[in-house]
Amino acid sequence: MSVRAVYREFGEAVERARAGDGPTLLECKTYRYMGHSRFEKASYRTKEELEEWKKRDPVKLFKEFLLKEMKIDGKDLGRIDSQIDKEISDSVEYSEKSPDPAPDDYKKYLYA
Repeated sequence: MSVRAVYREFGEAVERARAGDGPTLLECKTYRYMGHSRFEKASYRTKEELEEWKKRDPVKLFKEFLLKEMKIDGKDLGRIDSQIDKEISDSVEYSEKSPDPAPDDYKKYLYA
């Protein structure tokens, strides 16, 4: 749940791989705020639990770090957020307008 920790660990893993020391397996745990699907309510969690985890939200905490520690201007973060929102909207629109795959398409990317 830490953008900075993930960045640091992946950086070390890349360095090891480039040095010829083989691959690294990183387990990244996160908290899902919603149910397992859009149809399932997360009624198995209390509001208190959810609020505690929201305090640790990695995006929120990283934005706070950028604003406070890195002295990034809030307007710059707003522009970045807008750009991300646009890219997501464009991606959703593209996928919704794309034709459904043919039934045999599942075979296209099998390598074993």
